[in-house]
Amino acid sequence: MKNILKHLEEVIGCFFVVVFVTLTFINVILRYFFNFVMSWAEEVIVLAFSWSVFLGAITAFRQNRHVAIDVIVTTFPVKVQRVVYIIIDVLVLALNIYLAYLSVVLCMNVGVKMTYVLKISFIYVDAALVVSFGLMAVFGVVRLIRNLSEGYQITNSITRTIEEVDAKAVEKLPE
Repeated sequence: MKNILKHLEEVIGCFFVVVFVTLTFINVILRYFFNFVMSWAEEVIVLAFSWSVFLGAITAFRQNRHVAIDVIVTTFPVKVQRVVYIIIDVLVLALNIYLAYLSVVLCMNVGVKMTYVLKISFIYVDAALVVSFGLMAVFGVVRLIRNLSEGYQITNSITRTIEEVDAKAVEKLPE
């Protein structure tokens, strides 16, 4: 249970992926074989897709898995690299805080805008932005504090990825 709570955004995101893939598959089958479409399903698909994407962004951010092009930075001395990574973390944190603020403003300005078929308020779609950027800001603060206190572990992201793949391959080798 503790592990599920630790990765709650992943669990919920996977749930939404299952929802939109299942509904999309069912709608395609219905359209192809029966010339019928569940019109409400398209709205649920958009809602589920939106939430799964933004929850996935949180997971990628928390695990430091977003794409990073560090070819230039890795050529610098280690002390300069640390300064660059601190600056990057502060800028990303500021961006996430600003985007969380804009997301709140968006949700506040939705008003009575409803989806066409299900009559669901668009606030449920836009709330994914608030949750995503808000949690990324929280994780950004945690990451910045952790890295400042423990020191940045300077590794080339390509090398790190290759090492992780190698480690997984070694785990799968027969004994």
